[in-house]
Amino acid sequence: MAAPHLAALGFERPWFALALLLPLVLLWLARRAARPEALHTSAFELWLRVRLARPAQAAHARRTLPLSWVLYALGLAALSVGLMQPRPARGDTARPLRVVVDRSPSMYLADGARTRWAAALAAFEAQADAWPALRGAADGVLWVDAGADPPELVLARWPPADWAAAPRAPRAALDWARHDAAGVVFLSDDAEALAAAATRSAGWVASGGAAVPGPVGRRGALRVDWDGGALVEREDAQGAARVSIDRALDAELARFARVWTAARGLLAVEDAPAPAACELALVVAPGAAGDELELGREGWSARARVLGSGCAAAAGCEPWLRASDGRVLVSRCPGRVEVALDGLRTPAEEAAAFAVSWGGLFDAALLPAPGVVTLDERRAARAGIREPLAPPTDPEIEQRAARWRAACFLAAAACVAAAFALVRLPARAARG
Repeated sequence: MAAPHLAALGFERPWFALALLLPLVLLWLARRAARPEALHTSAFELWLRVRLARPAQAAHARRTLPLSWVLYALGLAALSVGLMQPRPARGDTARPLRVVVDRSPSMYLADGARTRWAAALAAFEAQADAWPALRGAADGVLWVDAGADPPELVLARWPPADWAAAPRAPRAALDWARHDAAGVVFLSDDAEALAAAATRSAGWVASGGAAVPGPVGRRGALRVDWDGGALVEREDAQGAARVSIDRALDAELARFARVWTAARGLLAVEDAPAPAACELALVVAPGAAGDELELGREGWSARARVLGSGCAAAAGCEPWLRASDGRVLVSRCPGRVEVALDGLRTPAEEAAAFAVSWGGLFDAALLPAPGVVTLDERRAARAGIREPLAPPTDPEIEQRAARWRAACFLAAAACVAAAFALVRLPARAARG
């Protein structure tokens, strides 16, 4: 591996650069000492003879320094550089600061003229120059939406602009302790919840915010509001939440879906023009009906034909029902259930287990209505800031820095040893 260029080096103790003056002082003293040898004679002729015989040696003595002194100076210079603790500058190999963000509904509640999300981001920006762990991190912050499925990671100066709006799909509750590490900052609205997580290495920025009354749930065409002190039911101008049912859905499943929507006070819509705008879309996987097989789970069983090759893999979706050969027959995503079955036949004695199982699937996939935020999320949150530990340094940088320091100290020792040998060997030869 090629040695790093000097321009790519930094120094942890740059004040030791003053020690580099010592070699210069040593060379200056050596220069003063390197004068022609004084010869005292009693005769002009003898002096002239000696002078004419050694003109070159005298001129050479005026121009050069003893090699031992030069080596001593080089040793002092190498020792000074080693004491400055050179290390490769943090570059592309440095680990970026990680900011784990909370994108729960409470982060998008109004906090005066802005949201709690905007307030937390502004507080983070204000700390960027005050904390050593954040200084210079604006060029390479790894923003982590850990509540998404799968988690979203973005390496940028600031988080994506669309993160400033509440996500349509609900976010999972964050396990802060799982992400606790040096060089990590949590961005949320409630410092009390972060402190309760007992994090030791990570820091946090919590925006806080006053309680925000508003819708906390829906019951059919009724909306349940929290007025700051009690829950109140009101007529909802938006009407009941909508469930889009694909016309190609298996007849038995379609019949159950209508019963389920009626029991939940929802509105069933067949072939909605924009299924994505509904709180739940029941869709059929593309493909012709193929082989028939046995399937079941949670106390019910059935026979059905598989459509195509099963459900397509999609980000954020998880298999709910599989065939014995691994094909996905039913998958669930937030706001969407995809079914790759047709001709479903279930024994009558297992109808109750069938209803409980599929009803739980639909409940889990149903999105909350727009504007609905749970009561716990709407309560007041406490602001707070905690400084994180400095981000860890890349191990490769640490190894290279250790090699640089070792090279400086070895060079200093070698120079001093060589100079000492140059001085001692002629002295021994003279005594011998």
